[in-house]
Amino acid sequence: MTREAYLIAGIVGIAVLAGDAWASNPAWTRYSASASGSTDARACAAARDKAAAHARAHLGLNLGQCRCQPAAEGQNRTCRINYEILTKE
Repeated sequence: MTREAYLIAGIVGIAVLAGDAWASNPAWTRYSASASGSTDARACAAARDKAAAHARAHLGLNLGQCRCQPAAEGQNRTCRINYEILTKE
């Protein structure tokens, strides 16, 4: 096969896969995840990891802003992230 034939075959394969995913009427569904950590950055990273793990079996992930609650000195921070997952209906 020529390089152009491989390119066309790849495009057709992608179009078939995308067509199958979009043909089933996808929709965004909202969720939230909370996590704790020693810092805001670690707690937000843990919350993002939870959202990503939840979204792995679906078509897409849209992360919102991570918000943290104040904590007393020496206590773990608790943060929450709102996110949307693109699912097939």
